[in-house]
Amino acid sequence: MDSKAFLTNVIFDNFKLNYAGNLASKCNSNFVFRPHSGASDFVGSHNLFNCSCTNCDASSYVLCD
Repeated sequence: MDSKAFLTNVIFDNFKLNYAGNLASKCNSNFVFRPHSGASDFVGSHNLFNCSCTNCDASSYVLCD
């Protein structure tokens, strides 16, 4: 079985590994894409078309364990 997600014109906003101020104790390690820990070995592919990430850390786009 092959599963895929196609995302078009999506804006991801404020994904960061670390936050400042009041959010520092409540938010951290936010990733745009991250494998689900309870998923089976196969995780479907994601295809991004005309997507952007505003106010994001480049290191928070995807978590690849």
